[in-house]
Amino acid sequence: MAGFADGVYVGGPEELAALTVAVGLWALASGLFPAFHGRTRGLGYFMLVGAVSWSAGLVLFAAQTSFTMGFIAISGASLLLITCHLGAYSLI
Repeated sequence: MAGFADGVYVGGPEELAALTVAVGLWALASGLFPAFHGRTRGLGYFMLVGAVSWSAGLVLFAAQTSFTMGFIAISGASLLLITCHLGAYSLI
């Protein structure tokens, strides 16, 4: 992400911190999902949707030159990635 913050968005530490916070906050939010879900039924579906959607979100993030759109794309991608991984870890 440092390469994107500096090279693509022509920003500095503030932009890097914002992107890192976006990933962390949405990762925390998606971590609450299995806590409130309370069962393993349906987690396979969430894993599949999360994996496919995360890939699309990452491609969207890489295609952005606007910091705002990149911030939104990486936020969504991190939410879906962590949802996918939490589903897998919960099933194991």
